[in-house]
Amino acid sequence: MREGLARAPLVLIPHLTRPLAGEASPNDHTILTSGAYNLGFLAARRDNEIFALMDWWAEKCRFDCRVDFANGLFTDQKWMDLAPGLVSDVAILRDPGLDIAYWNLEGRTLAHGAQGWRVNGQPLGFFHFSGFDPRRPEVLSKHQDRIVVPPASPLSHLLDDYARALLDNGHDQASRIPYAYGALPSGRPVSRPMRLRALRAAQAGHRFDEGLSPAVEAWMDAPEPLAAVEGLPDITREMDQAWRDDALAAVRFPRDSLEGRLAFHAWFAGRAETHPASAAAAQTLLETWRAGAREAGPWPQADTPWDGAGADVAQWISTPGQGPWPRAAAGMLAARADLRARFGEGPPAALLAWLLGPEAEAGRFAPDLLDGPTLLDLSQDLTPLLDAARFAGAARGEVSRPVARGPAPGDPRGGRPAGGQPVGPLSLPPGPAAHLGEPARPSAPIRPAHPARAARLSALADRRGIARIRYRTRGPARGPHPQPGLSPRQAQRPRRPHPRTTGAPRPGRRRGG
Repeated sequence: MREGLARAPLVLIPHLTRPLAGEASPNDHTILTSGAYNLGFLAARRDNEIFALMDWWAEKCRFDCRVDFANGLFTDQKWMDLAPGLVSDVAILRDPGLDIAYWNLEGRTLAHGAQGWRVNGQPLGFFHFSGFDPRRPEVLSKHQDRIVVPPASPLSHLLDDYARALLDNGHDQASRIPYAYGALPSGRPVSRPMRLRALRAAQAGHRFDEGLSPAVEAWMDAPEPLAAVEGLPDITREMDQAWRDDALAAVRFPRDSLEGRLAFHAWFAGRAETHPASAAAAQTLLETWRAGAREAGPWPQADTPWDGAGADVAQWISTPGQGPWPRAAAGMLAARADLRARFGEGPPAALLAWLLGPEAEAGRFAPDLLDGPTLLDLSQDLTPLLDAARFAGAARGEVSRPVARGPAPGDPRGGRPAGGQPVGPLSLPPGPAAHLGEPARPSAPIRPAHPARAARLSALADRRGIARIRYRTRGPARGPHPQPGLSPRQAQRPRRPHPRTTGAPRPGRRRGG
């Protein structure tokens, strides 16, 4: 190891130094999915490029240190496959006596004699007892079926010695300590849908500082706001995640119809994986729906809510009101208990960003109803639009990364707050009905706002008749355009002649061969 560190700033040991033939487990494919290097061992110098590598690794492991083969993840280990390209050099140790385990023992000779334990004649540095149970020392590892332990062999003696040492040092007592994150305080097991739903929320900036508290259990059992459909029974957050994870459920139970929604409720309550407490939470939502107990809240601002003719309500909504929110946002707050719980006492910009993001993308909020002063503010400060794009990405289940902010006036550090720390993910005020999730219907992905949006929003604020905030999407643009078939941004862009019509050579291409 010291020789390796003398040659390179990072030292790793590969899982394999020879192929694993046949279909026994593990095999080459197993190693391919779990990572080229075994992270039971790693050595590194105290060096700036190593500090940068560790910062990168820590960031990746924040949300993606888990077993998820479908997404190319295997705990913290698979990330180190990229390490050789991220540092100046890597020393790869192939000594047969280092990191011996069930995945590399095949083809190596283990022996014990006067010189101690040796492998292929070399000293045994350390043995990796992954998957070993001291109460069954005749089995090398529960994770494999490739290596059979011959009775009275050197391997058998090594495993017997290690099993005895574990049992003499309190293994039985320690193994009875329950996993700290396996159940909620009520004793209810944390299901896979719960874990994935919490992961999506954490990626979007929701904090679970109290761990698996009763508040988290209530949050899981609360209605999933982004799965709500007017007139249909709600579903819990756990139910929503279970529906997403089961491809057959998503096909069999369309949630935009009463028949599909009720059938999904019955399926969730009857499946073997559903805990009785989860079924009871779902049943509570059904009973609430049947009783018609969903009620709107009071108007949240000083001005009087609209009580005139329906034909004039759009003009009233798009007029500035007497309160912290635009009237269009205040109407959403009055109509939605989940929004009141989440944003009612928070900064108005947070609610506006949420409405301009997931709610607008899902068709539940019309940005063209915002009043002129609000549009003008958005044209001068793009932060709510950037946050809206992040919220929308989080609602689709995408990993949320910190949005780069511009430097504060007079701040030479560029994008860092006064404390000197990089700006992190947006954090909203906690609440019992805090919600982050995916919209009920897919739509084109929202991208962060371009600087040119400032000019567009200023024009929209002046032209009240076509004041529609539209995010730049991959799908067709909506709303009125100065020219048929062109967005305002496309119409303002000067047209350049195509190389084929001018005879000019294309960049990167040579004429004549």
